[in-house]
Amino acid sequence: MSDGGGSDRLGEIFCAKVVNFYQLAKAKLAKPRAWVFVLAAALNLSTRSALAQAPGILNYQGKLTVNATNFTGTAQFKFALVNVAGNGTLWSDNGTSVGGAVPNDPPIALVVSGGIFSVNLGDTTVPNMTLAISPNVFTNSGVFLRTWVNDGVDGWQQLIPDRQIVSVGYALSAVSVTGPVAASSLTGSIPTSTLPTNLQALNTNNAVNLTNIQSGQLVGSVSAGVLTSVPAASLTGSVPVGTLPVSLQLLNTNNGINLTNIPAGQLIGSIPVATLNSVPAANLTGSVPSASLTSVPAGNLTGSVPSGALTSVPAASLTGSVPVGTLPANLQVLNINNGGNLTNLQAGQLTGSVPSVTLTSVPASNLTGTLPVPVVQSSLPTGITVVSMLAQDSSLLTNGYQFLMTVPPPAWVNGSTTNAPSARSGHSAIWDGQQMIVWGGNAGSSSPVYVNTGDLYDPVADQWTSVSPIDVPEPRSGHTSIWSGSLMVIWGGENSTNAFLGTGGRFQPTAQQWTPISTSNAPVGRNGHIAVWTGSTMFIWGGQNVNGLLNDGALYDPVADQWTVLSLPNPPEARINATAVWAGDRVIIWGGIGAAGALNDGGELVFSSNAPVGWISTSLTGAPPGRSEHSAVWTGQQMIIWGGNAGGALGDGALFNPASNTWTVVSSTNAPVARYNHSALWSGLEMLILNGSTGAGELASGSAYNPTTGLWRTLSNGGGPITRTQPGAVWTGTQVLVFGGLASGLPVASLQTLVPQPAWYFYSKL
Repeated sequence: MSDGGGSDRLGEIFCAKVVNFYQLAKAKLAKPRAWVFVLAAALNLSTRSALAQAPGILNYQGKLTVNATNFTGTAQFKFALVNVAGNGTLWSDNGTSVGGAVPNDPPIALVVSGGIFSVNLGDTTVPNMTLAISPNVFTNSGVFLRTWVNDGVDGWQQLIPDRQIVSVGYALSAVSVTGPVAASSLTGSIPTSTLPTNLQALNTNNAVNLTNIQSGQLVGSVSAGVLTSVPAASLTGSVPVGTLPVSLQLLNTNNGINLTNIPAGQLIGSIPVATLNSVPAANLTGSVPSASLTSVPAGNLTGSVPSGALTSVPAASLTGSVPVGTLPANLQVLNINNGGNLTNLQAGQLTGSVPSVTLTSVPASNLTGTLPVPVVQSSLPTGITVVSMLAQDSSLLTNGYQFLMTVPPPAWVNGSTTNAPSARSGHSAIWDGQQMIVWGGNAGSSSPVYVNTGDLYDPVADQWTSVSPIDVPEPRSGHTSIWSGSLMVIWGGENSTNAFLGTGGRFQPTAQQWTPISTSNAPVGRNGHIAVWTGSTMFIWGGQNVNGLLNDGALYDPVADQWTVLSLPNPPEARINATAVWAGDRVIIWGGIGAAGALNDGGELVFSSNAPVGWISTSLTGAPPGRSEHSAVWTGQQMIIWGGNAGGALGDGALFNPASNTWTVVSSTNAPVARYNHSALWSGLEMLILNGSTGAGELASGSAYNPTTGLWRTLSNGGGPITRTQPGAVWTGTQVLVFGGLASGLPVASLQTLVPQPAWYFYSKL
């Protein structure tokens, strides 16, 4: 639950020796009830000797108030310890929590008197507390307490935010050295007998080192002098970050970080390729044996490598894409097609041939030494013609090519108006593989006129065909529409009486047949929601109705005509006008307007075997500012957010990678003018931005963004593209189709098409 906007005063903490406290923010309930939950933690220490095992118990005491009144009675509680990301359970009261989700029943019943209660977490003598807290829980770098409470009136509430357990719990893991050892304590000469067999270290002066370090056995940091000259073959398994000294750090390749700051001579032998993925190149200092850097995907080197650190590397070892500056001046790889080559190449420092795919993104300059023939652009034969997207391609001109001619980009084409739909906005438009289907919307200007008419447009024949009116759903606007592969499914929206609709229909275009959608278990009526086709079901979520903003939803199977209510815990905050994409195994929801304004967060509903299994929060680190009326497309690997409205039109965006839960800023160079209520389509190569509003007026312009190159280009203005906002747009596989929208407050009827091909520039070398 999110903070309702108020500021709750902390209650009185009464624990005699407080080592941690936990404040839960005011919860937003079905009945407005302000909750305050103050929690104190103290370590329950054993009276046995220091060598005895510490009990897996944490004593927590707190004060619970509802509407500023101390709660008295019996309340039901559930507890879990989770990781930093909140998506992994480290402990729960009965061991049933998975992925940070609420534990199964039965709950823990606690007597609360005057707001005050106490509980021993991990104490198996407490009724329904069946699992002690293992010291291994506190080998994690961050442990957070997640709590659910039921006061018997409002039902179960997850109280957020989670709060970190600090020094108390970590005392549990400090009793013995049988488990993971704090590496920061390993300094000087360490007798072999003082450490377990999987973590033995001897005096480095005797040239004995740490061998066969197993995953998770070192935590913290180790003084540099303890781990010099470690045989490379000794580094096996996955070693967490920070387990080795600055001079010899090795991290888990799955975490994308590995060896850092290796002084020359401290690595001997050969290091497996798998341990060198994603190495920050700036951390490689001194001379590294070439044998340890063979077959390294070039895309895994980032930063800057000092000259001399990568000498005599077999060129065949460099595969993938090498960003600018990832190699030293004597071994920089550039993009041939953009006029680049190898900069400052010294004799003998590159052997073999470099695949052209590795040569990306640096302008050519300072070519010295001897270049292999395959990578020199001027080695292309004479008498041929080449094509470029650049009007003045310096890479071709400086290598003897001459400009020949230009093929301009295709212009916008006006579609047929015969039997076309009436002007409208708030309609839906989908592509069924052969035709665009336009349906519903608002055909009024000064006052709403909701319609339930539609048409199918065949771009090959340039022909409109009316959608059957038999059994058609009632008129509406602001509804959603998806294509299932055989059916158009429309649902929700608002009718002429301002009623929020929870009905819809299925349309089969070949048979021209409408079939109503079942209302059994259907979500409550709404508009401003999202609808996504998952491959087998239509997913409905969010929006608003007379009760306010919503964060519930359901899945609809159009074949079985059956709804399944979504009841998984921890959904994103309620919102309207969010965007959503289907990412192959999850729905990603982002942005929109929440109770406190524009949002810059979201959630991922993960699916397994065509069924949803849990919510994951999207990262806030690097996320773009909050907004609504923006666009989102899925590239096959990333979601691109762009534009929108946050008290004014926005012209920025970011790419979200769900595999790494990271954001990357979309380039602003040559980006289109800021806008909202535009259309965005994915062409398979580029994101196409069309029309929209600046807040001061509507736009006709469009642009294309290539996430691989990070480059924007302007789409054709030929043929007179129509100024409009809120258009319906689809991608056919070869062209854009745009219909409807608003211009100066009036609905638009015109259909236009565009093949978004750039201008081509031809060059020849005589």
